[in-house]
Amino acid sequence: MTITSSVPGVVGAVQVTPGGFVAAGDIVANVADPAQTELVFSAPPALAAQVEPGARIEVTGTNGSFSAIVIGSAADVREQGGMAIIRARPESGPLPPAGTPVSGVVVAAAKDDTLTVPADAVQTVEGRSVVFVADNGKGFRATPVLAGRRAGGRIEILNGLSGDERVAGTNAFLLKAELAKGEAEHGH
Repeated sequence: MTITSSVPGVVGAVQVTPGGFVAAGDIVANVADPAQTELVFSAPPALAAQVEPGARIEVTGTNGSFSAIVIGSAADVREQGGMAIIRARPESGPLPPAGTPVSGVVVAAAKDDTLTVPADAVQTVEGRSVVFVADNGKGFRATPVLAGRRAGGRIEILNGLSGDERVAGTNAFLLKAELAKGEAEHGH
């Protein structure tokens, strides 16, 4: 029997050998159009229900990071564990080869009052998230914060900052090291 694909493209992994049997719904072969690359993510059903077409996903693969746009989500009827599938199309960046594992973070729609800082600004000191805030020419002080979602190199700050502060960003880890060094000197 000859099987014809309904879409043009390159035949990838063939799941059936000549003389083999195919049940209804089984995959015979993967056919991909390199110009129409699609990303497929497994996710908990509760998350997939909240993700709508048009949402952005920050994707990390072997070639680096890039963004994608969600084109749809649905429950995976083949999965007994209650997983859902989110499908997305790459928007920009270096795409990995077909079949390469990738991970993604759904970027929530931004609110006008959302406060974010560079990801490097949030440091962990004694098990708590802190941001180093400029202290009127006296240096920096560690201010405890409640960190939220992370996307695009930034972290949402849910509590602890008003938004008027000047924070240390790229080299905040140096301030953390100085703080630890100062505490060590006081301990002797």
